[in-house]
Amino acid sequence: MNLSGKSKEKKLQTSAFYGGTFDPLHNGHLSIIKNITESLLVRKVFLVPTGNPYMKRFSPIATPFQRLAMCRIGITNKKVQIIDYEVNRPNPSYTIKTLDFLKKTQKNFSIKYIVLGSDAFNELHLWKDYIQLIKSYHFIVINRIGNKLNKNQLNNKKVHIIEKLDDTNSSQIRNAIRLKKPINKFVSKEIEKYITKTNLYQ
Repeated sequence: MNLSGKSKEKKLQTSAFYGGTFDPLHNGHLSIIKNITESLLVRKVFLVPTGNPYMKRFSPIATPFQRLAMCRIGITNKKVQIIDYEVNRPNPSYTIKTLDFLKKTQKNFSIKYIVLGSDAFNELHLWKDYIQLIKSYHFIVINRIGNKLNKNQLNNKKVHIIEKLDDTNSSQIRNAIRLKKPINKFVSKEIEKYITKTNLYQ
């Protein structure tokens, strides 16, 4: 019996939203996930492959479902939950809409962080409902080489900067495949097999 008259509220677990094309998912992505789950004590990372990434200058080469498949194949970290919400939508992928969806469906988690690269962070003012995003969330920013970080976007207390953990990038992998060079140092064996089997990026 609760003599205080107050109902016990279940403490929500801290989580992070990590969206991207993942074209393909590579070891650099995995190192970021490992860092934020260990250093910031994030209990869950919601990994969200984009469906129609309206902010990207060029469309992904792999289809949304191929990129989703690579995420499912390449993620073994139990703190990661892959979300297929965006790949199943024909409309542009707006982060604010996906976060609203996660709030409704992931009742045990409080999404505190949005994970993104410094290039995307510098364009945050172009995102849909960005004022609401900066009011409601903290940002984990991956500081990429050659990309000067605009620290004036919002309060520094809400920005957690991670220096580049791994120099791997997706275009580097795609170029290596076109040149018939090995990619085993960039991606897991499972993803390498999937790329070979489906003739991706040839």
